[in-house]
Amino acid sequence: MSRPALPAVLPSLLGRLLSLPIRAKILATVSLACVVALVVGLVSLAQLSALEQRTQEVQAEALVPASQLAAVRRAFLQTRIDALADETLPKASAEDVEHQTYLKDVEAMYAAVDAYSKGSTLTQAQQADLDALTAAWKQYETLVGGDLLATARSGDMAAYMAMRTATVKPVSAALNDALTRLEDAETAKATSTVAAARSTYESARTLVLIVLVVGLLAAVGLGLVVARLIVRPVTAVQDGLEAMAGGDLTTRVEVRTTDEVGQMATALNRAAESVGETVRATAESAGALASAAEQLTGSAQSIAASAEEAAAQAGAVAAASEQISRNVQTVAAGSEEMGASINEIAQSASEAAQVAQSAVGVAETTTARITQLGTSSQEIGDVVKVITSIAQ
Repeated sequence: MSRPALPAVLPSLLGRLLSLPIRAKILATVSLACVVALVVGLVSLAQLSALEQRTQEVQAEALVPASQLAAVRRAFLQTRIDALADETLPKASAEDVEHQTYLKDVEAMYAAVDAYSKGSTLTQAQQADLDALTAAWKQYETLVGGDLLATARSGDMAAYMAMRTATVKPVSAALNDALTRLEDAETAKATSTVAAARSTYESARTLVLIVLVVGLLAAVGLGLVVARLIVRPVTAVQDGLEAMAGGDLTTRVEVRTTDEVGQMATALNRAAESVGETVRATAESAGALASAAEQLTGSAQSIAASAEEAAAQAGAVAAASEQISRNVQTVAAGSEEMGASINEIAQSASEAAQVAQSAVGVAETTTARITQLGTSSQEIGDVVKVITSIAQ
């Protein structure tokens, strides 16, 4: 029931990773590396602590007991040597040096046995061997310090040797056997402790290596994922920019992230859309401009035709103006003639009385001239009307 939840969690984690800013992605990778280093350090410290504990166990369970048993054996051997000297050398007094040395050896032997008994954690078998050793030692100390010493000082060497062989030697052998068994047990315990320490070291080394390798793989994997998440959109944006530089405004960058690169891709898509709309608007404006240019060409042609017509009308007006000028000159000539006629009338009037018949003839002539002048004035008026209508 719980196994299908993992594939559903991965897209969610990937989506969260995609939505992180680039700085956060890089810091996440660095943080993972730091976590790996921290975990490796903590595991190493824990395993070093375990090794330290094993070292203390080796010290407490191997070296110290072995050293204490060695002290017991040295004390027993020294006691036997000093006891032999006390038994065989001539005595000057009851408080001789050899006997005092022997007594000190006895105290040292008791102290060594007591130190081992109190300073070591003994198994049941070791406790039984220690009891046997203690009993043999007490028996040995009683025999050597009692009957054997008295027999030696009595001078009966045959009885002394027989007692040593028959009584003291088996006790010494029993003590040595118990001591040897204790040493073998401590040696076995030391071997087991050293093996456990070595096993702890190997386990610590293996665990540290596993944590280190897993952590490094996780850090490298996350680094590769983050690098891919950064490089792929950057490459897509680069391709989009190169397409725009090549004139392709239809290319769009696929946006999958909301980080800085994703925002840049979104901005690039908006820029491409805006540039495309601008190009389309420019094309539409160019078409409208071409249509307007065509219309302007037609208008220019119409204006040219109108200009030609106006030039023709202007030529007609110029011709009419020339005709009017000629008529005006005719009127001026008629006016001059009328002025001359009036002078002649004035002269004729003074002579009217004398030339009555001539006056009637002149009057008829004048009437004809005036009639001609009226006709000319009427023609001038018609020309002026024509000019006025043309001007309008």
